[in-house]
Amino acid sequence: MTRHRKAAKGFTVIELVIVLAILSLVAVLSLPGLMKSVSHYRLGTASRGLVTDLRLARHLALKENRAVRVNFLTQRSYRIERFVAGNWIPVSGTVSFSDDHTRRGIIFSTTPDPVEFDYVGRAKAAAEMRLVSENGEERTVEVFTTGRIVED
Repeated sequence: MTRHRKAAKGFTVIELVIVLAILSLVAVLSLPGLMKSVSHYRLGTASRGLVTDLRLARHLALKENRAVRVNFLTQRSYRIERFVAGNWIPVSGTVSFSDDHTRRGIIFSTTPDPVEFDYVGRAKAAAEMRLVSENGEERTVEVFTTGRIVED
């Protein structure tokens, strides 16, 4: 009588090592693309956040019938301030790109001058802010003297 051996079920160690090596190679090759995507996402988040804050400042100027500005403190931070009794008083806390993980690595190409809105929502002067990501990608936010705010 002949005995038949049962076929072995499962994978050999060599097969598992080969699969792990292939997966590791794919992960290493896709890492730069992933990092670029994260940087792109952070730049978009910072740009949209700045536009929102500029629109908030304009809205407050209209609502409160007084001057309100976005004051750029450094290349990485700004805050909204209102003009009360001859002084600029902060409306909110400082927005810092260094502290916010969704905006980390983003800077302004230069520290912009404050963007001031008058009581009817017009900007005192036209302004252009360039945001730059870690990998050199740029976004521009423009404020026109009419008060219009545009993200490029």
